[in-house]
Amino acid sequence: MNLRSWATPLTIGSTLIVTITGIMLFFHFAPGLTRGAHEWLGWVMAAAMVAHVVVNWRAFTGYFRRPVAIAILATSAGLMVLTPLDIIPTTATASPVAAVMGAMGQAQLATVADLAGLTEAEAVGRLGAAGITAAPGQRMAEITGGDRGVQGEVIAALFAK
Repeated sequence: MNLRSWATPLTIGSTLIVTITGIMLFFHFAPGLTRGAHEWLGWVMAAAMVAHVVVNWRAFTGYFRRPVAIAILATSAGLMVLTPLDIIPTTATASPVAAVMGAMGQAQLATVADLAGLTEAEAVGRLGAAGITAAPGQRMAEITGGDRGVQGEVIAALFAK
């Protein structure tokens, strides 16, 4: 099987998955494999993109002779350089869901248990049944180690009906 036969289909397929899972993560909806698929298939997408560029090298270099393409590529590169910088105040644009999840992540277990309609002892029991070690008086951050995935598991266990 040659590079040309799989580079573009893999680029399209991985782009589709990364796009959909990225939108799901944006809206803080990440059931099952969503986060893992987004993160790991990003690597597949990167490899596919490199293969796609190799196969289409002549067409790719042709874009550097077009002003609109150069502007788009330069803007993309500039935005990529800016992404790790914390230059936008999060308080003005923060999602209410993210704010609630952040507050729950720092709250006492007893507080989150109360929100779930449980006593703290019932919450510790539910978490134990779910394989999560917790003790009365702990903060959620202690139980989860600050891991958002674990926080989701804790909240799912506490709010399960």
